Amino acid sequence: MWKILPLFLFAAVALLGFRYGSRLIDAKRASLSGTTESSSALAASNGFSDPDDTALRRESAARTFAALGGLTANSSAEDLVKALNLMIIDFSPGSSEIPADQMEVLKQSAEAIKTAPSGTRLEVGAHTDNQGEAGENLKISEARAEAVKEFLFQMGVPAIALTSKGYGHSRPVASNDTADGRFKNRRIEFSIVR
Repeated sequence: MWKILPLFLFAAVALLGFRYGSRLIDAKRASLSGTTESSSALAASNGFSDPDDTALRRESAARTFAALGGLTANSSAEDLVKALNLMIIDFSPGSSEIPADQMEVLKQSAEAIKTAPSGTRLEVGAHTDNQGEAGENLKISEARAEAVKEFLFQMGVPAIALTSKGYGHSRPVASNDTADGRFKNRRIEFSIVR
């Protein structure tokens, strides 16, 4: 019984983090869609007075830290990718410089990647929305993916474990016709290299 208690506790914390984090993302998306009054009400119901990018990144980092901390020696590469993809790396427009407030979560990510199952290879993929020219979007996404990969290398992740690829706006996960959709499409996404 005592051996499985930590698993139950981790599952409970992960569930609460996921549910709370989903509400935070909904608050951010509501603010991006221009419904200022309703987004403020939603933000207040989630414990924020201001649903800005900094608060969203902090909550994303907290969920990522919890998920990475819950990985064990028996965790799979898929478990690792799920945890890594909770992270929001919010680059400034036109920049590939990793924001300082997001470096700590990337350091923790590097530690988790270093303990991944033997032979695990991951791709750091960067995506943009469709604002701007396709060539520029591809270029900035490549630079962002490379910046994340290089940072992880500097933190001791073996070179063989990572590749990077910029996709520009070629793989949207939502419509680019709305601010909400564009927000979803601007992302760093980890995947397993098969």
